[in-house]
Amino acid sequence: MASEKIELDVLTMQDLFGISDTNLKILERELGVKLVTRDGDVEVSGEDEGNLRLAVQTLGMLNKMRGIGEKIDEFAVVRALESVRQGRAEETVSAMKDVVAYTYSGAPVKCRTLGQRKYIKAIEENTVTIAIG
Repeated sequence: MASEKIELDVLTMQDLFGISDTNLKILERELGVKLVTRDGDVEVSGEDEGNLRLAVQTLGMLNKMRGIGEKIDEFAVVRALESVRQGRAEETVSAMKDVVAYTYSGAPVKCRTLGQRKYIKAIEENTVTIAIG
C-alpha cells in the first residue's frame, strides 16, 4: 500500500475537510483512498498510485481554491476532482480568480467552472452569444 503525506495548518484542514469530514469522505469514496490526519499532516494511502496522486492533487487544488476565497463544500470537492481528472486544475483555479461583475451590494461574481469561464469569454469576444441549458 502506497502513501503520501501533505502538510497543512489546522485552519486549512478545517475548511478543506468540511463538517464531520464530509469532503474527505467524498474523496475516499470516489478514489478508493484512505485519508488520515495527524499532527498537522494528512496521510493519503491506497492501493492504486494513480488514485493516490489524484487525491493529493485534488487536496492541493482545494487549498488553492480556499486561498482565493472559494467556499469549500461538497460541490467544490466534486468540481475539483473532475478538473484534476481532466488535467485542468490550474486552468480551472485561474478561471475562478476572474471577477465577471459585482452585485448591487458589492459582492464579486466569479466563474465557478471552466465551462462558465468559456461562456464569459464567448460573450466578451462575440456580438451575439447563444447559450442552451
